[in-house]
Amino acid sequence: MAKKSRLVLFVVFAVIIAIIIRYQLDKYIIAECKAEYLKIKDQFVYARYRNNEYELWTSDEYFVLSEKEFIEKNKSLEKLHPLEFGTYGYHTFILLDDNTIVAGGSGNIFYIDIPTKKLLRHLRMPDRKGVYFDIYNDKDLIFIFEGDVYIYDYESDITEKQESINIKEFFKKHKLFLFSNKITYSKKYNIMLYHAEATVDESNRTFDNEIFAINFNTCETSFLGYGNHPYKDAAGELYYASNNIIYRYDPEENKTIEFFTHKKTLFEYSDVINGFIILENTLFIFTSGYPDFKGFKGCELIIYTDKNRLRLKNIIFTDGAYEMEKQKRFLSSFAGIDIIQRR
Repeated sequence: MAKKSRLVLFVVFAVIIAIIIRYQLDKYIIAECKAEYLKIKDQFVYARYRNNEYELWTSDEYFVLSEKEFIEKNKSLEKLHPLEFGTYGYHTFILLDDNTIVAGGSGNIFYIDIPTKKLLRHLRMPDRKGVYFDIYNDKDLIFIFEGDVYIYDYESDITEKQESINIKEFFKKHKLFLFSNKITYSKKYNIMLYHAEATVDESNRTFDNEIFAINFNTCETSFLGYGNHPYKDAAGELYYASNNIIYRYDPEENKTIEFFTHKKTLFEYSDVINGFIILENTLFIFTSGYPDFKGFKGCELIIYTDKNRLRLKNIIFTDGAYEMEKQKRFLSSFAGIDIIQRR
């Protein structure tokens, strides 16, 4: 019995030592990453939606816009049903330029100037189930609802259904949900990548995340593979992620090419890519972080540059007015964050 007790104590002691060592090393790694991150962060503009608030910051400016402030500044929003407005920025979130975000949810899309807290434009999708969209050209938008493709022209403030494009049969054939799923559109190729949940077993309600290419030149659709987070870079190239690999889509060959493989290090919780952003020579990858004592599993940001691989649990920025470094923890969901190259 005494030997067993000593063994238990030894195991407990070893575990405690291991936790302390990991904590110290983890703290050192994060501190080192933070120092490197502060050197490159001035190149980008960051925006995030969390807890019914928008945040936008550069290296020297920080703005925040709450739902309450937004309604008070824009009286037309008071007419919206609370359920409609309550998820207005959750589903799709795009940083259009250094000041402007385009956010949508529950059938509403908002162009918002964050520094002035003003609503620049409000449009409605065909139904509250329409939630996902992408930039079609400049400020114009493209989205899909029930197999119909819509394009919104910002200048004229008109939304038109594209009668020449019909993918309803494609939806039925693959047993896809008829409301919008995550999309990304490349004007360069006139091709959209469509991320859908296909029904595998209706009785058990099980689904697969599938990626399709919709070619608007030929009106043909192609199954590319299982994955998520369709994405286009500034050059119009198309990508998506599957587990820890980012694939690039080759329109000419109509196939995917392995673009980048992300591997977790000893102190990382997961190597599965929850989201990613490609900006010239910098690759931002979001993965799942360690659960905290409440069970909340936050995100970690892995930044790959030409020379470094950085891991951060927080976005770090400087408040120009007070010259104080501040940190903001990531959401558990990637849906509420975007990063663009500073202009």
